[in-house]
Amino acid sequence: MSIKRYETMSWQGKIILVFLDALCAFYLLFHRAKKMSAQFSLPRKILLANRGHLGDVIIATSILPLIKAANPACEIGFLAGSWARPILERHPLIDQIYYDDHWYVNRSKQSLYKKIVHYFRSRRAVLNALCEAHYDVAIDLYAYFPNAAALLFQAHIPRRVGYTRGGCGALFTDPQPWILKDQHVVDYHIALLNVVFPEIQHIANLKPVLPRNITIDLHRFLPDHFLQRGFIVLHPGCGNTIKEWPMAQWKMLVKKMIDHAIHFVLTGQGEHESTLISQIQVESPLCINLCNRLTFPELVEVIATARYFVGVDSMAGHIASAVDTAGAIIGNGMSAPFHWKPLSQKIDYLIQPTSCAPCYHIQGCASMTCVRDVSVDAVFQKITENLL
Repeated sequence: MSIKRYETMSWQGKIILVFLDALCAFYLLFHRAKKMSAQFSLPRKILLANRGHLGDVIIATSILPLIKAANPACEIGFLAGSWARPILERHPLIDQIYYDDHWYVNRSKQSLYKKIVHYFRSRRAVLNALCEAHYDVAIDLYAYFPNAAALLFQAHIPRRVGYTRGGCGALFTDPQPWILKDQHVVDYHIALLNVVFPEIQHIANLKPVLPRNITIDLHRFLPDHFLQRGFIVLHPGCGNTIKEWPMAQWKMLVKKMIDHAIHFVLTGQGEHESTLISQIQVESPLCINLCNRLTFPELVEVIATARYFVGVDSMAGHIASAVDTAGAIIGNGMSAPFHWKPLSQKIDYLIQPTSCAPCYHIQGCASMTCVRDVSVDAVFQKITENLL
């Protein structure tokens, strides 16, 4: 099944993308030499780009070992938003990082005007750095608006691979159509890699690769009885609040866990998630609130130490897959489950079946039955199957 190129946006967004594509095509009529790619040997320097949010970037780390296996001597650079800094800094498979905060995907509390000003002020520095780096090939993993096609084109990278769905597809030397398939988003990444490395395939047990710090002392946050008996991590928040499970369900789940003497930790970051968790938290020796108390490396190690993880469709579920922690994700029908499910056979993806799912509406709908009607019993059953 083919998705129309501009199906990702509102009608206003589609008009903008049509205009951008037409503008790029017109420009290339007079600059065809920059568009064309030559025959390349194995690339020495590879740039990966992903302007998505934290979950997108975590998933993208899954393909790093595949690239290194295909070309062990290559250098890998990564272009992402600065919000991905904790994921990418000190990553053992990444040699250079470039931060590019596109205003459209910037979730900070700044005004739109300030986001746009920040983007254009910082863009030139990023562009200059990319020009000086002399990458042989760039692969834009983000299939949606805003992709990095224009930036990669301006950086004079001789070979540029990416999906046309997000606009400016004419600026890629190897533009690829995005076709809806029953496959994970990482397989869409691998399809782009195959343009440069035809031998790369999806391997068994493929999962994200995150930098680990096993020297972190969790006793600073968790008492001995939590670490000895084991605990569950509950992560109720996410960047897009429309994907969240209702407060009433979380409270009922917590009550069931208290009744069964299950130790649990609440995690989250930011003002919204702090407010959310304060309403879920109970006064009990079985409950510890670690919201806004953990750095990203500490969150990774807490989830890695947990016996089980429960959350919504957010980056924390992808952390669980990276550290091989079993869990349940309370998902949604805004996209097909097989696209964004964490890469782990140990993690269940729960949604309430509805006639409208998957809808592919990036703003969801008023009812969000697909996530809000997931039952507490269904979630608790997954917990008991793994723990009790």
